[in-house]
Amino acid sequence: MKYITEYRDKELVRILVDKIHAYRGPKVRFMEVCGGHTMAIQKF
Repeated sequence: MKYITEYRDKELVRILVDKIHAYRGPKVRFMEVCGGHTMAIQKF
């Protein structure tokens, strides 16, 4: 499970969130499939 610690790194996640907020390209939509990622995001 190589990626678990990377997604729990608050500084790395903050950088990613800042990049998403700065995005000015075409509008995109995200689709949730099972809810597992949503629960992980809320937990950490």
